[in-house]
Amino acid sequence: MARKTTVGIGMVAVALVMSAGCSSNSSASNNGGDTSCADFAAMDSSGKKAVIEKYLEDKGEKAGAVNVQLTKASAEMFCRTSGETKRVRDIETG
Repeated sequence: MARKTTVGIGMVAVALVMSAGCSSNSSASNNGGDTSCADFAAMDSSGKKAVIEKYLEDKGEKAGAVNVQLTKASAEMFCRTSGETKRVRDIETG
């Protein structure tokens, strides 16, 4: 019986650690195109993907996998070279 309790507690601990890890920076503030480059750069890959998907949807574009990948890469490069005060939406105009 003690072994089942130990395994159960271990599984709960693993689940808590995994759920805590999933929330780190992935969707801290998904403002789509209004997300600052500083916030965008600090996000993990899934957070950046969510920002780009919202940005594309807000523009009325399809958020297909290829479009999301290309736009995400463009935003990453733009934010790296243009500074932290710019917004993701500025990839259109610089």
